[in-house]
Amino acid sequence: MRRLRLHVVRTLLTTRRSIRVKVVNLKKKQKMAKLIKIETDYRFYAAELTDEQLALYKEDEDQFWDEFWDWDIEFEFTRDKDGGTDYRLEE
Repeated sequence: MRRLRLHVVRTLLTTRRSIRVKVVNLKKKQKMAKLIKIETDYRFYAAELTDEQLALYKEDEDQFWDEFWDWDIEFEFTRDKDGGTDYRLEE
């Protein structure tokens, strides 16, 4: 029973200290450093091409995209891949 009470008192004291620190930082109007987390995900899509579209793509990719924009070709989601997580510091 005593251990439980002691733990609760310590938690309350810790919480009060952290609140005081935050209030002090707001009063000083310091610009705090930020740690930025960047998550990257890759999404893969596939589309079936006719023989004519494939020949044109192999012959001249720019002309292929001039004739068949993204919305002319039906892409289907195939898979995704985690690209990792990066961190950077802003001061």
